[in-house]
Amino acid sequence: MYYTVGEIAHISGIPAHTLRYYDREGLLPGIERSEGGIRRFKEEDFQTLFIIECLKSSGLSIKEIRRYMELAEAGMVPSPSAKRSSRSVGRSSPPRSPPSGRRWT
Repeated sequence: MYYTVGEIAHISGIPAHTLRYYDREGLLPGIERSEGGIRRFKEEDFQTLFIIECLKSSGLSIKEIRRYMELAEAGMVPSPSAKRSSRSVGRSSPPRSPPSGRRWT
């Protein structure tokens, strides 16, 4: 299913002119166009827009966000949906409790 800029703007709350700006700046590389040149968004583009908005609210510039998107496209940035390994340096959850009757030392 495809969505127009207006539909995506309505659903996401991101103004249509901002969506067009993101596309012009190369932040939405997968956006297809109809024969008439109308942007056609897909379901997975919602996730991309969410990531862009998060990076923007974190203080990254459009240039920095574009670089992040390029790295993500090249597979150099972990997918947001990828599960983190329990061996990763920064754990996303606290360590498990020790076996009953014992303490961590």
